Amino acid sequence: MPYLSGHTNTERFIIELSSGETQEVTEAEKFSLKRVCTCHMRHDLYHLTYLQKGVNFIDVTAWPNTAHLRARRPRAPLYPTELMQGATVEHINAFLDPGNMRRNLEMFTSFTNRYYQSNTGNLSAEWLLGQVSGYVEPGSPVNVSIFQHAYRQNSIVATIPGKSTKTIVVGAHMDSINGAVGENRTTARAPGAGM
Repeated sequence: MPYLSGHTNTERFIIELSSGETQEVTEAEKFSLKRVCTCHMRHDLYHLTYLQKGVNFIDVTAWPNTAHLRARRPRAPLYPTELMQGATVEHINAFLDPGNMRRNLEMFTSFTNRYYQSNTGNLSAEWLLGQVSGYVEPGSPVNVSIFQHAYRQNSIVATIPGKSTKTIVVGAHMDSINGAVGENRTTARAPGAGM
């Protein structure tokens, strides 16, 4: 597998496979934990089959001494049993524009990929930062900023002050990757969604 720009063959990452069980691996080894490739002949052609290995892990390279934080068992969440904010949701839905959603999705999927180490991954984050910032009215208490990582693609953080001291975190996944064997992840096409 060709190695990726931004990484060297010797660069190592620390992954946690289960509470307290860590292992040092290369990026290629991280990807191999998720997938195994089998090759067999079919009608005089080699046929590649990708199977999911299903090995789950978290990359803790930037946070090596925090296993004790992940080891705590969270309380089981209490979910509402009946709809309580139906009128609010209906009110918000009235402002949604399917055409605007389509234009945003078309633009977001037009990037070659949104791989966290690629130039287009970084460009897609900058575009999304501009989009999110554009929804904030001048003088609003809402703050939109970036969180810089050691890799190229930044995260976007929008902070909306509430009426209580509780913190509610809503997350979304921005990056996409073409993990096919032999593909250069920084340049291979991976739009992440389709229209």
